[in-house]
Amino acid sequence: MTYATDKSKIQDQPFPLPLSNDTSTKSVAKVIEKKFSKRDVITSLFAGACAGALAKTVIAPLDRTKIMFQVSNTPFTYAKAIENLSKSYTQYGLRSWWRGNSAMMARVIPYAAIQFTAHEEIKRLLGSVNHETLPPLKRLLAGSMAGATAVILTYPLDMVRARMAVSNFSKYKSLRHTFATIYKEEGIRTFYNGFIPTVIGILPYAGVSFFVYESLKKHYYNNNNHEILIINRLLFGAIAGACGQTVTYPMDIVRRRMQIDGIDGKGYIYKNIFWTLSHVLKTEGFIKGFYKGLSINWIKGPIAVGISFATYDTTKLFINQIKKKLKMFNKISLKSIDYLGAVNANPDDFEKLTQVFLEDIELCNIKVPEFDFGFQWLNVKEKLQFNKDLKGKLCVLDFFTYCCINCMHILPDLHDLEESFSVQDGLVVLGIHSAKFQNEKILSNILSAVIRYDISHPVVNDPNAVLWNEMNIQCWPTLVVVSPIGQVLLYLVGEGHRNFLFNFVEFALKKYRNKGLLSSHALPIQLEKSSLKFKNLRYPGKLTASPCGKMLAVSDSGHHQVLIIERNGYVVKRIGTGFPGFKDGEAHVSQFSSPQGLSWIENVIFVADTENHSIREINVANWITKTIVGNGKQGKDKEGGKLGIEQEISSPWDVVVGASPGSDTTDCVNNCLYIAVAGTHQIWCYFLKDGLWLKKGHQKKEVALRFAGSGEEENRNNSYPTKASFAQPSGLAIIKNQLFVADSESSSIRSVDLKTGAVKGVVGADRDPTNLFSYGDVDGIGLNAKLQHPLDVAAVNGHLYVADSYNHKIKVVNMSNLSCTTLAGNGVVGIKNGDFLSAEFNEPGGIICLDDTIYIADTNNHLIRVLNLTTRLVSTVSVINLLEILETDNFDGFPVAVSKTSEKLLVGANTSVTVLDHKKCNLSSHSTFFLHVSLPTGFHYTDEVDSKWQLTLSSEAVIDVKTGTLNKDEISLTIPPGFSFVLIKVELILYMCSENGLCHMKQYVLHQSLINDYNAGNSIVTSFLAF
Repeated sequence: MTYATDKSKIQDQPFPLPLSNDTSTKSVAKVIEKKFSKRDVITSLFAGACAGALAKTVIAPLDRTKIMFQVSNTPFTYAKAIENLSKSYTQYGLRSWWRGNSAMMARVIPYAAIQFTAHEEIKRLLGSVNHETLPPLKRLLAGSMAGATAVILTYPLDMVRARMAVSNFSKYKSLRHTFATIYKEEGIRTFYNGFIPTVIGILPYAGVSFFVYESLKKHYYNNNNHEILIINRLLFGAIAGACGQTVTYPMDIVRRRMQIDGIDGKGYIYKNIFWTLSHVLKTEGFIKGFYKGLSINWIKGPIAVGISFATYDTTKLFINQIKKKLKMFNKISLKSIDYLGAVNANPDDFEKLTQVFLEDIELCNIKVPEFDFGFQWLNVKEKLQFNKDLKGKLCVLDFFTYCCINCMHILPDLHDLEESFSVQDGLVVLGIHSAKFQNEKILSNILSAVIRYDISHPVVNDPNAVLWNEMNIQCWPTLVVVSPIGQVLLYLVGEGHRNFLFNFVEFALKKYRNKGLLSSHALPIQLEKSSLKFKNLRYPGKLTASPCGKMLAVSDSGHHQVLIIERNGYVVKRIGTGFPGFKDGEAHVSQFSSPQGLSWIENVIFVADTENHSIREINVANWITKTIVGNGKQGKDKEGGKLGIEQEISSPWDVVVGASPGSDTTDCVNNCLYIAVAGTHQIWCYFLKDGLWLKKGHQKKEVALRFAGSGEEENRNNSYPTKASFAQPSGLAIIKNQLFVADSESSSIRSVDLKTGAVKGVVGADRDPTNLFSYGDVDGIGLNAKLQHPLDVAAVNGHLYVADSYNHKIKVVNMSNLSCTTLAGNGVVGIKNGDFLSAEFNEPGGIICLDDTIYIADTNNHLIRVLNLTTRLVSTVSVINLLEILETDNFDGFPVAVSKTSEKLLVGANTSVTVLDHKKCNLSSHSTFFLHVSLPTGFHYTDEVDSKWQLTLSSEAVIDVKTGTLNKDEISLTIPPGFSFVLIKVELILYMCSENGLCHMKQYVLHQSLINDYNAGNSIVTSFLAF
C-alpha cells in the first residue's frame, strides 16, 4: 500500500499507522495520542498567529496615530488625531495608514503565536488539567510569563516597527532596509533600546489581560451551561484589554520614547528608564505625560485585545472540533484493526465477533461526511448524496488514486463484490478518487482510468482530498464501510482483505435487512464506457521492435491483445481474442489481461501480462502463446526461486532481455529476462538459459527470482541490490552493463549495475528515500530535475529517452552529465503534431528508439506517435481500424478489412461478402482503382435491363461513393493521397442470360483492401469472374 506523507499535498495529513503483526492496538493508540499532543502545540501557534494578525491589522491606523503622539510633545486630542490621519491620507494615500504594518505583522504574528502557546503550556506547568481555570495568583502569573516569553523572542521586530511608523518613506524603505540601516548606523544594541521597560510593562499588562479574560470566562461558565458566544468573547477581551492598558500605559510611553531616541540624528536624550520617567514627568506632567494617547488606546486597545482573544478561542475551537472528529475516525480505525486481528485469530467465531463489533461501533455513532456538491462524478447521471440517494444502502467507499498499483489490485475484488451483491440487494461501491499527483486531479484523466480499468461503480473526484482529511484516511487503498443510515462501520487498509470483506458485507446486509433499514431502490448509474467507442488502439501501453527493425509489437492493453504492425501502421498480426482472459494457444484463441511491457528477441516476443500476473512468450514462427512465469494469480512472494509457472509474481509492468547479473556483459549473452514487478516494487530475473549470478553464483534455466528491491515502496539507493527499494518500477532499458528503471511512484529514473547489483539514482526524486512526493516538471541535473510518474525509458547512444507520462512530455537525459531536458511536448494534454516543443501528448506510457526515430505509445490518445530526431517533427502512425478486422486472416498473415459504414446500399443487406486478396499501392499520391468484371462462359448481359455497380471508398470513415452502369461506364475510382490503408467495397447487380435463354439476376459484394507501399504503382486493376 502507498502511504500519503506529503504535507503540502494533503493538509494535516494523517500519519501512517504501524500495521505490523506484532504491533498491539495499545501501542498504536499511544502513537496517535503522541501525534495529537504535538498537534495541540501547532494548533495554539496557528490560532495565536491568526489572532494577532487580524487584531493588529484592524487597529493599525489607530496604533500608528497613537505612536505619533507618544513620541512627540503635542497634546493629544481626538480632533488632532483625526487631522493626523487625514493629513497622512492626503500626502501619502490610504496605504500610509498601514505604514509599518508589514513590520508589525512580522512581529505580531510570531509574538501572538508564541504568547498564546506559551500561555497554554505555562498553565499546564502550573497545574491546569484539561484546560481547567487556575487559581487567581497562578492565573496572573501564567499571563505575565507568557507575555515576557513573547517579548524576549520578538523585541527587535517591535523596535523596527516603531521606527518605521514615525519615519517617512525616504528614511526607511522596507522592513529589511530598516534592519540593515539601524545595524549599519547605530549597531546591534540599538535593537534592544527600551527592552527593560518593555519587559517591566508586559509583565503586568499580559498578566492583567489574561487574568481578567480567564476570570470573566470562568464566571460565565459558572453561571451558564452552554458555550460562550463570540460576542461575549469580544466583550470579555475588550474589558481585559482596557484593564491591561490602563495599568501599564506609563511604561509603554517610556518604551516608545527610548525606541525612537536618536532617530533625528541629534543624539540620544533618554538614557535609561528612570531618567526617561523623570524627564517626562518634569516636562509634561503625570497625566498628560504618562497617559498621553490613552484615550485613543481605550478605543483601539479593547478592540484589538477583544478581537485577538475572540479570534484565538474561535480558531482553536474550530480546529479542536476537527481534531475531535479525526480522533473519532481514528477510534473506528483502531477498533477495526483490533476486530480484524480477532477474526484472523478466531475465524470460527466470525459471526459472534462481528455482531459484538457492530454493536460497539454503532454506539460511537460516527456519521460519514456528506459529499461536497461541487464534487465531480463519473458513471452516474446525477450526483449522489448519503442522506438522499444512498440512504438505505450499505456503502463500501474505495479511497484510491489511479496510479497506485495496490489500488489496481483490489479492483477485481470490488468487481466480484458487486457481482455477488447488487444495488437492489442494498450494496453500493463508491470510488473516492483522492489524487497523489497533480495530473490525477483532472477529471478527464480519471475518466480514462475508469474506462481503462473497467470500473463499473460510481466514482467521485475529490481533488483537494476533503473527504480524505475529514475521515483521516492514511494510505491508498483504504476501504470504508458505511451503514444504511450513514454510520461509519469499518476501515480496511491496504489489499488482501477479499474474503473478509465478502463475509463482512454479507453479514451486514443480513443484519440491516432484518432491521428493515435496507432499500432496493435503483441508482442513476450510467457507465462512461458505454458512451465511448475505440476505432483503433485502446490505451496502448508499451511497444518494442523486431530484431530487423521493420516491425513493431504493440501491447494494445485496452483490447487485451498484442498487435504486430509495420512501421507505416498496417497491422500484420493480432495475438489475442480482444477479451480479457488467461489462455495459451494459437493467436486467435490466446488471451491476455491488460498486457504492458514487450521485448522481442529473435523469434520470441516476451509479454508482461500485467493483470494476469504472469510473463507470456509468443513464438513468432507459429504465433503460439505460452506462459513461462506465473499462473494467473497475484503472488506475494518477494524472494522467488521457483521454476517458471510455479513462481507467482505480482503485476509485471515491463520486460527486457540482457546478460544475467554478475555476467561479463561484453559477451552480449541474452540469457536473462529482467522483469519490472510493479506489484512488489522489485526487479526480478527469469533465466532463459543457465547463467551466472551475483557473487559468482549460478542459476538454472527457468528459475525466476528477485534481483533488486527489498519490496518496500521507497526510493532507496544502495550498493546491495536487496537493500535498495523501488516504488512501482514501470519501464526498463539496458545499455551495456546498466539496467535503467523508470520508477514511476518516486518520479525518477534509476540505474542498476548488472555486474554488482548496485542501485543508484539518475534523475528526479528526493534524497529522502521515503519521500515519494518529490515530483514536478523541471529540467535540470540529477536530483534537481523533476519528473511526474514516468512510465518508460529507452536507452541509445549515451542518452535516455523518458516517457514523462503525467507531464505529457518526452524528455532526454544526457548520461555524460545527467542533465534532463524536455525533448518534445508542451505539457498540455492534446493530440497536436508538428515541431517537438509545440506537440501535445496524453500520458505517454511506452517509448522505443529505432535509428533516428522514436516511437511513442501515446496511451490516453490511443495512438502511436513518431518523433523524427532529424526533422524534429512529431507525427502519428495511422493504424487501421481494428473494429473492421475479420477474425480470420486471408493472405500471409494479413487481416482483411470489412466496412461497417452506414452508406446507402445498392444490394441487399444480407448479400454475402467476397474478400479479395489485399494489394499494395502507392497511396502517398493520387491513385486509381479499376475493376474488370467477366461473365461465365456462355453468358451475356441482358439487353432489356441495365446491370449496375457501386464503389465505396473508406478508411476509418467513408471517403467517396461512385455508381455506374456496366457496358456504359468504366468501373473506376480515384483515391486521394495520404492514407496508409483503404478499403474499396464493390457492389454489383448483374442481369445475365445463358445461350439457352435462361436469365438470372445476381448480387455481389466484394471487399478490396489496398495497403500503402511507396515502391508500388499508382494504378490498381482487379479482375472478377461472376459465378
